Amino acid sequence: MKDIRQRRISVSPFGGGLPAVLPLAVRGRILGNQVVAQGRGRICKIVTIISTLFLLANCTTQTETSNSNSSPFEAGGQYDKELSQELEEFKKEEEAIRKANEDKLTDIEFETKSFDFGTVKVQSENAHYFVFKNTGKKPLVIESVQASCGCTTPMKPEKPIMPNQKDSIKVQFVPYQGMSGAVEKTVTIKANTFIPVNQVFIRANVE
Repeated sequence: MKDIRQRRISVSPFGGGLPAVLPLAVRGRILGNQVVAQGRGRICKIVTIISTLFLLANCTTQTETSNSNSSPFEAGGQYDKELSQELEEFKKEEEAIRKANEDKLTDIEFETKSFDFGTVKVQSENAHYFVFKNTGKKPLVIESVQASCGCTTPMKPEKPIMPNQKDSIKVQFVPYQGMSGAVEKTVTIKANTFIPVNQVFIRANVE
């Protein structure tokens, strides 16, 4: 009786450690749970691997982006560098133009830059010649002469003045009706000189 009541436990070829004497329904349920558990474990592993790969790819992309895009400070520094290079090139071009123009420039020297007519009458004609000399090494060209008032008329030489040669600018002053007292007029002279603009002055007392 003892042998009959004693149930022998054997390993089921399907259960992997399950007693063979268990009912089929119970064994099927246990096996199903094991399969599900194993499947869940595999899915978790796959999800973990995919997440890890995604994080690694994202970090790599961010690193490449950060390397390719400069910070605002680096961008500003690059802009300042380019601007400095452009300014340096502009200075070089300006220096080259200046040196090229220097080959055409000369000097002018006036014997006097002011003249006083003294007391003059209204509508009287008064003239003075401002004598100058080309003290440079290139021909002197008087480009323009302009008076500060319509009552003053300057006249310039039309031909170039050679080095060490002299010439003059005639300034005629005619006081108009209503002008009286002390007056001063300016004549502005532009020429191919190192100082491109010069001025001479006339004075008078109109009565």
